[in-house]
Amino acid sequence: PDQSGMWSFGAMAVLMQPTNKDFNYADELVGNFNNPAQGSNDVKIKERTVDQNYHWWFGADISYAFPGNGRDVTLAYEGLHGTNSAAVSSDAMRSTFSGLDYTGAKGESDTNYDAGDLVFGQKLDVGQRIRLHPFVGLRYAYINTHDTGYYTGGELGDGRGNPVPSSESDKLDNTFNGIGPRFGTDAQINLGQGFSIRGRLGLSALIGSRSIDNTVSLTTYNADCTVLSTGAPNVTLADDSETRVVPEI
Repeated sequence: PDQSGMWSFGAMAVLMQPTNKDFNYADELVGNFNNPAQGSNDVKIKERTVDQNYHWWFGADISYAFPGNGRDVTLAYEGLHGTNSAAVSSDAMRSTFSGLDYTGAKGESDTNYDAGDLVFGQKLDVGQRIRLHPFVGLRYAYINTHDTGYYTGGELGDGRGNPVPSSESDKLDNTFNGIGPRFGTDAQINLGQGFSIRGRLGLSALIGSRSIDNTVSLTTYNADCTVLSTGAPNVTLADDSETRVVPEI
């Protein structure tokens, strides 16, 4: 199509639910503990998780249409940021990080997603009703999930065989940064009377690094509630970094 040079701006907000796995922050033992005649099958493990709720996704873009033959360039941003939490109290519960027993637990999960596009497009008219807009360019994406667990009501030895109160604070940080080619097309079908149907299919291949940071911290207390010691237990932590290619639709 023939067009004159012009700027355009757009913004959108959508309420959506992230699909990453729910954070299992504690395992609770439930069942009949006072009836050993029924055997151990009467006690089951119930996973306590932080469920993913709906959060606002925001998008904005700025485009310039070059005069002449339907070419354009677009700079766009989209992002989602949300926090979910859950808590539980029980006499038979353990941390999923250290495996130690506690009576109170709280889990918190943060989801952070930011992406930016720089793409070049071309408008193509197919007949009187259909307009296609293929595009190609680059996408950058930052994806982070930050899970934390807080545990109270524990009991550990003080090194001399005496039980002392304890608490635990843990985190699991999973981050991906990547950049790569993006391509796709917009489609518009004019229905008449000022109405139309629009859709978009976009694909990206993001090349970047993924890192995992897992830390566990234990605190023990004196009888007067002052801190006796702080440190990390002897558990296996998932600290890692690697390069990945992540497809995105």
